[in-house]
Amino acid sequence: MGALRVWWSAAVDYDWVVSYHRTHPVLRTAPYLIATTFALFAFIAALNLASSRGEVAPYARWVLACVVVLSLMNGVWWLQGKLPTRTQSRWFVAVGDSEIAAMLFSLPQTPIAIALGMLFAPAGNYTNVFHGPRAFVVHHLLSLGVVVVLFFRVIVSEPEETLTALTALIAVIMVLFAASPLNHFFFDSLRQDAARSYFDHLTGLRNRRGLFAAVNVLLQGPKAGESPNFRSVSAISIDLDSFKAVNDRFGHATGDEVLRDTAARIRRLCGDEAIGARLGGEEFVVVLVSEPDRAGQLACSLLSAIFNADDRAPVSASIGVASAPIQDFESGVDMPRTVRALIDVADDAMYEAKRRGGNRIVVGRVRD
Repeated sequence: MGALRVWWSAAVDYDWVVSYHRTHPVLRTAPYLIATTFALFAFIAALNLASSRGEVAPYARWVLACVVVLSLMNGVWWLQGKLPTRTQSRWFVAVGDSEIAAMLFSLPQTPIAIALGMLFAPAGNYTNVFHGPRAFVVHHLLSLGVVVVLFFRVIVSEPEETLTALTALIAVIMVLFAASPLNHFFFDSLRQDAARSYFDHLTGLRNRRGLFAAVNVLLQGPKAGESPNFRSVSAISIDLDSFKAVNDRFGHATGDEVLRDTAARIRRLCGDEAIGARLGGEEFVVVLVSEPDRAGQLACSLLSAIFNADDRAPVSASIGVASAPIQDFESGVDMPRTVRALIDVADDAMYEAKRRGGNRIVVGRVRD
């Protein structure tokens, strides 16, 4: 029961899933495959529209025509080759499920309509990849409800087709509720394993790999390109002062506690506006897209928060800050490479802070 509760409450990091697709050449083809699926669905609806003359009510023909148009519109959108936002993605699932249900209820009451319930499978696979267990369950309950209603419609209107309708129902249930849930749990486990490779196991912050995956999404987000208030990309490099002395005096368990406390303070101050990561040892980094002065303000807050005299092993930090204009990231340059260079400048500034005695902030100069 506990495992079921954990599964049900699990949340999918949609931004991470999107960035994971963007960083893999094969997975980057997903939008085009989805566009092809919508095109095929439009073709199926068009075939049913052409073959159902005189067999369905006029309103049903209009429904089928609308399904064709909506499917083609969705397919054209996906041909742009980009993945939607979380909200857009949820709308795609809702619209896709509604299109399928509308088409199936518009068809003549025959076992073929039940068999076409298999069209819910692609939408289920998409929901499985990009959304969590709750969306997956809602989709499958809707699918089940539609095919069961179709089954009863057939056996009421055509009792002689009961066995054929039952065969079609069982086949659809096998596709939707045998293979699909197995795929869900399999891919959910893979997704969790892959996600863990993006995070530091000790502190819960992102690791180097996870940092650059998140930075790629951050720099492509609306803040980076649309708001005039966000004109800089900044890196804040943080290194704890005399951390080796903490391990030597208090032991590694206390050292780990210091790292976890530091990570928690970084996470709290970063909120949703910045990305915090642990790059190794006692070294952390924060990347943010902001107005020019925000990086300095955040660095001051971090310096103040990291040192707490009430801690068992209080530590201070040396912090380096480096910023670059946002337009540098909009001209076709290699963004991850440029951000790495920015972090290198922040690192140099951090080491300068250490040379000056630590517990201070130094702002690095980015070369033109």
